[in-house]
Amino acid sequence: MIVLRDVVLYKISFITNRKFLIRGLARFFLLFCVDMIYLASVCHVNILCLNFVSLT
Repeated sequence: MIVLRDVVLYKISFITNRKFLIRGLARFFLLFCVDMIYLASVCHVNILCLNFVSLT
């Protein structure tokens, strides 16, 4: 849902202003990186929990 909204913003900004486009792209990449880090940490925690459960 977030990605779809950013694609729309990206297209609007491309039409309106290049400076806004660059800012939008930077924001998109930042959000993407934050999402990836969040997903990685959640997966890591889940793996740790599964290992702990299987050990006990």
